[in-house]
Amino acid sequence: MDKYRVSLLLSGLRWVNFLILYAVIYPLATMAIGVILLFWMGPMTPGKTLVAEIESVQTSGYTINDCSSVQGQLSDEPVKPLVPSLLQKDCHSVPTDAAGYAANIDRRSRTNFLKGWLMLALIFMVGAVAIGRAPRIQFFSGGADGH
Repeated sequence: MDKYRVSLLLSGLRWVNFLILYAVIYPLATMAIGVILLFWMGPMTPGKTLVAEIESVQTSGYTINDCSSVQGQLSDEPVKPLVPSLLQKDCHSVPTDAAGYAANIDRRSRTNFLKGWLMLALIFMVGAVAIGRAPRIQFFSGGADGH
């Protein structure tokens, strides 16, 4: 292999290492530390959270807050201001079974996890680029003497 291909291969490996560290390992480790500290130092422990969820199901049954209905945007009514869906007054509870309730919790958890991970990955990668920790593409100069 010539020097150009070796240089390109090494540069690619540096970028793969950079992406694995700054887009996967560091964000996941930060999230794990955050969850541990939240449950260790916060008022809610995993047991208290589970008990609160069980009690809410026992009192109100399997209900999901459905705030996805968008009304009035195609009619003559004025468009409502954009507010977070849980703060909207037109949310209603939808009764469901245990499987639907679990699927709703899984969907919300997965969405929140992915948003947090992507945000932390972006922060870590931008920070690494800002402080000069990102790899650079270096090519050997093909001078006349081969150096």
